[in-house]
Amino acid sequence: MKKNSSFRLHPSSLDAVIIGISSDTLESHRKFAAEYSLQFPLGADANRSVMRVYGALQFGFRPLRVTYVIDKMGVIRGAVHHEILIDRQWRSVITVLRGIKIKE
Repeated sequence: MKKNSSFRLHPSSLDAVIIGISSDTLESHRKFAAEYSLQFPLGADANRSVMRVYGALQFGFRPLRVTYVIDKMGVIRGAVHHEILIDRQWRSVITVLRGIKIKE
């Protein structure tokens, strides 16, 4: 995966909140966020409790890396997952964000 400046959205300019959640460690999240200059939080769900509630376990046990887009009303407008194609995942997040702007 190459570094991509499209990851650098400023949360204050969005009509939504972006949160990434996976079972990866806090340290791996810190490294990933620093490497890609992420401006949104990454949640480490080691015991997979949040992932169970929000259906982010493939086949009920395999953890996925999911990026959630939550609108101003607290509604999850997108749960995006592309395990290998992280650039595609980010493009999907952008599509969800654009859809929120259009509908408002």
